[in-house]
Formats: sequence, C-alpha cells, structure tokens
Amino acid sequence: QKAFTRTDLRLTWRSADDRFRLGGFVNNIEDTAVITRAVYSNNRSLLGNYAIGRTYGITGGVRF
Repeated sequence: QKAFTRTDLRLTWRSADDRFRLGGFVNNIEDTAVITRAVYSNNRSLLGNYAIGRTYGITGGVRF
C-alpha cells in the first residue's frame, strides 16, 4: 500500500482542583482505509484487516 498519514486528536479540560474532567477526541482524522495486517494462510487464502475509520466522541469524569 502507499504511504499514508494517520492523525489522532485529543483535547482535555480539567478543573482547577482536578476534580472534574471533560474531553473530546477524533481518531483517524483523514478517514483513510489502511491495511493493518495481512496473512497468507496455509490453505491458500489471504486474510487482511483494515484500520477502523474515523471515530469521535467525548469523555468525562469526576473524582470523589
């Protein structure tokens, strides 16, 4: 496969007392389909895995 770039981004805010946390993320911003693994097995089959596409979400937390 050709050369590729994969960029992940994470941004996290924490409160001054470090009790609260809120974050957001984007994985594989380019949304590029790349092969992460390819295996030629003994029964003459080729198995391949692709990286997951673009994913995004938010996270949060509270310390007790």
